[in-house]
Parts: sequence; structure tokens; C-alpha cells
Amino acid sequence: MVEQYIDAARHHAAAALPLHPDAVCEFPTSTYRGAASFRKGLDDFARIMKSIEVIRLVVDGEHCVAIVNIDTVFGVIPFAEHIHVANRQIVSIRGYCDPRPMLGGTKLPPDVEFYRRNDKCQGMAILTERSSTSPVEVRCRELARSANC
Repeated sequence: MVEQYIDAARHHAAAALPLHPDAVCEFPTSTYRGAASFRKGLDDFARIMKSIEVIRLVVDGEHCVAIVNIDTVFGVIPFAEHIHVANRQIVSIRGYCDPRPMLGGTKLPPDVEFYRRNDKCQGMAILTERSSTSPVEVRCRELARSANC
């Protein structure tokens, strides 16, 4: 189940997530209650995610800890997730990471620097097309403005 979850995230296939309808998924920047909410959140996160590298999976009965590196437009973010699986469905996920690269306090991602240098902002458009108050998307809009997009 955990490999299926990681593959679904990796391939931006939120519909393939093996989630319990009432799953609770908590991360440093957001909490999702219910499978539909988390699937929507993963679709949003896919806009900034480039790849996932699995470092280690540790399984103990219904519980798994996944240690991964998530490559994003903000750089590689080390991530740990505690995933609880019951009856072949994920019932909860608790993610741990340092969200500061996504929230600010870092230099512009290389993609933004590229678009600034080339006076093109199409790449940032995918990150800023929605009006959202999620910290990651607010940061994306700030980066787009600073790159004169």
C-alpha cells in the first residue's frame, strides 16, 4: 500500500491513492480530512514537485515510516512520513519536513532565475494560476512577482 501511495504521488495520480474515505493527513503546511481533500492537496503539490527518491521504508505491522527526498521547484526537501494502513487502505499520514524552503527565506529557485533571465514567466504560471491561501502557493505568487511575472 505504501509503495502504491508513493508511486501515485510520484506520477501525479491522486485518484490511484489507496485512501480510506475518512483518512486524516497532516503535514507542516496543511491538514487534510477525508480522501477527497487529500487528493486535491496532492494535485496542488504536484505543481511544485519534480520527483521522489525513497531512502528507506520501515514497516511494523499496520505502520510504516517512509524516509524520502522530494525534489521540488524549491530544491530537494528531506521528508519523513508515518503512514498507518488498515484493511488495505491508508487511514492516516503524518508528514514531517522543514517547510522553510517552500515558505521563504531562501534564494529564488533555479526555474524562477531562468525565467527572470529569459524574460519568460510561463513556468511560473502553473504555480500561480489559482487564487489560494496555502503557504506554498502564496510563496509561489511572491516568487512570480519578484521575477516580474
